[in-house]
Order: sequence, then C-alpha cells, then structure tokens
Amino acid sequence: MGDVMKDLSEGLSAIKALGAVACECLITERVGLRIGWKGRVPSEPQQTTSRTVRVGAWTSDSSAGWAEGSGDVAKLGRKALDATGAHAAGPVVMDWTLPKGLSIDDRRHASLELADREDVLRSVYASVKDVDSGLVVDRMEWSEERVVRGFGSSSMPPQHEAGTVYRVSVQVTGSRDGERVTFSATHASRRFASLFSMPIGTRVARRVANALGEGVSVEPGPMRVMLGSAATARLLACLGAGYANGELPGALLGADGSGLALDRRLHLIDDGKLPGGLRTRAFDDQGVCPQAVMLWRNGQVGARLVPYRGQMAKGDRPTGHATGTGLRVSNLTMRAGARSLNAIAIALGGRSIYIEDFQDIDSALDTSTGRFNGRVHGRLMEGNKVLGSVRNLRLQGQLSDVLTSVVDIASDTDRIGAVDAPGLVVDGFSVSR
Repeated sequence: MGDVMKDLSEGLSAIKALGAVACECLITERVGLRIGWKGRVPSEPQQTTSRTVRVGAWTSDSSAGWAEGSGDVAKLGRKALDATGAHAAGPVVMDWTLPKGLSIDDRRHASLELADREDVLRSVYASVKDVDSGLVVDRMEWSEERVVRGFGSSSMPPQHEAGTVYRVSVQVTGSRDGERVTFSATHASRRFASLFSMPIGTRVARRVANALGEGVSVEPGPMRVMLGSAATARLLACLGAGYANGELPGALLGADGSGLALDRRLHLIDDGKLPGGLRTRAFDDQGVCPQAVMLWRNGQVGARLVPYRGQMAKGDRPTGHATGTGLRVSNLTMRAGARSLNAIAIALGGRSIYIEDFQDIDSALDTSTGRFNGRVHGRLMEGNKVLGSVRNLRLQGQLSDVLTSVVDIASDTDRIGAVDAPGLVVDGFSVSR
C-alpha cells in the first residue's frame, strides 16, 4: 500500500502536464482480514489488499473521460484523456473544510493481535451455549477492513481520510417439535473495544430461544404488530437501498409518482458525518462533503439524494452520497418516541405479535411495490404478557398501509449496520399459517 497523498499530488501534476485543462483523482486502498469458524475453533485467517484508482480528465472543449485501475495515476490519466468524449461538469470546487472528529479510525488497530480477534469469536460461541447448549452455531465469521481514501483535483488540494470497520457475523439455529428456527446477525463497529463489549452471541441466541418457547395458535386475519428496534432497523435498511438511483424507493411512491405521506410522527434523517457511523466519511467519491438529508419530515417522503454529476436540477446542492458510479444512503436515524415498548404495550393492552427481528427480510419485502410477504418468528402478546411463541407465521401487508397506521413509536433503539431505529407498534399487517 502506497502513500496516497504523494501519489495524488504527483499524479495530478503529471496529468496536467499531459495536456488536461482539469483533472481529478480518487484513490482507495483497503486492507482486510477474515477469520471463519470451524467446529469449535477459529479457522486460518485470510488477509486481502486492494487499491483502486479512478481518474477523470477534461480537455479544452470541456469533454471529459474517465479511467479506472490499480496502477499509476499518470498512466490512468493518459487513458482518461484518450477516452474523452461527452461533456461533463468539471471537478468539484471545494466550498467546505475537511470535517474533523468523525471517530472512524481506531487507533488501536495497528496493535491488535490475531488472538484478540479470535477471542471475540470464542466469546460469541460460548455466550450462545450459555443461553442454551442445544443451540447450533451454523456460521460465524470475523471480518475487518481499514480503508484509506484520498481525493484531489485541479480545483482543490488533495484530501485524505482513514477508517476502520470491524464486523462479527453469526447464525444460530434451534428446533422444537420438528420446526427449525434460525436467526443471523451482523454486528459492526468502528472501534474494536465497542465490538468486543457487545453481547452478540447472547442477543442472537435469546431470539432463537424465545421463538422456541411453548407454541400457541393464532387466528388468521389482521393483527397488530410490535416491531422490535432491530426489526425496524432492518426494514429501513431495505428501504434505504431504494434511494441508490437518486429517486425514491417504489415502495414509498404514490399513484402520482410523488412521495407518500406517512404517519406524521415519522422522521428519518440521513447523516453522512455522524461521529462513529459505519458510513461516515469526510467526502464522497466525487469529492463532495456529505450533507444531512431529512428523507422523511413529519411523515412526508420527498427528499432525494443528489449527485454532483448526473440528474441534478438547477439549484440543487449535491448531498455527498456518490459511491462508485451510483448513490448510497449513509447513516440513517429514525426519531425515537418517549416511552419504552413495554410501557406502550401495557397502555395499549389487547393482542399483538411481537417480532424482535426479521430473519429474511430481503426476500419478504419487495421494495419496488412495498408488498411484504414472508415468514416470521415472534411471540403472541396480551398487553405486555407473553402468551406463547409463534414460529414460521406468515406475515403480509402493504408497507404504505403499515407506515400510515403507526400506533406508537418506542424509545427503545437499536443499531443494525448503519441504521439506528426505535421499536414501532403498527397496524396494517395480517397473519396466517
């Protein structure tokens, strides 16, 4: 791995010397490590390294060309000049200062030993067995990545940032009366100490154990649902992927193509500079500083992600979400309520299904239409009293109906990946076997 700032400075000067009237360069260097789990011991670690360089060059007639590879910046600059053709906006002019205090680089990373990582996996395995020795750890993996990014252009001096991400993924399975229950989870953090202290195995194992409790039957038909904070976060993560093309997710569009009006208590913000956030960064892949975007304000869906180049209306300010050749939401946060889910359940009374987490929401939710149709595990509740467990229950509904039928928003929050969300109590779902 090289010196990113030196490569940027020398490379940009060389491209200018080749005859470019303007140029820009993004360098991304990654060092990764993966450790699997076999039986009851960690597997051999696998280390990966990569380097990606993307160069843009402009000629005197404002035509632009791009080239991407892993080698010398100047050579890629020559390829970019040879590829010039269509007109494109020139390099972004920096009207911001590099954000500080983002808390995305773990100072401890360089001093970590292999044994430190393996201890996390052993701890997760042991905590699963502490909950129930009969549970099976199907899969477990440690992964980490340190990323150094540098961006510079003929319009702004080179900038760089470094960040670390640690992840632990685990899948746990249990069975009762011939029914299998599987939950998987991935916990991630910018800091090793934070991930080490998370009760990762305990949380996943308890979800499986709760679903394996004494079963009860549920009458088919409309059913109030209490979504745990993890379930809400997964739902929002799926919807967030629909913002990738600069448009609104199909699930959130009305018949006239505009954003839906959801429950007025729903507020969702995208903040690419959230300290310690998994998708926090100082600049996007076009050199733009991330801006906070209120995706849902008082329940109204309407705000979009805006690239510096591409479908940008006159007067729009780029939001700093460019990733590769597309757009990606950064850190999503939904505003929490004032009471715990337990307090809400007591106040509301009546029957509901409590779903702590979704085990396969990607196949259950069609983000283009908003149709939800999938199997879930949960518990049948009477107020805050558990009547019994329900396994492989079919849950169906239209997301637009669900998000306009919010009964209450809890104060309990959970972070899944780059999404921080509270628990929700909603109508609009129906259940069947």
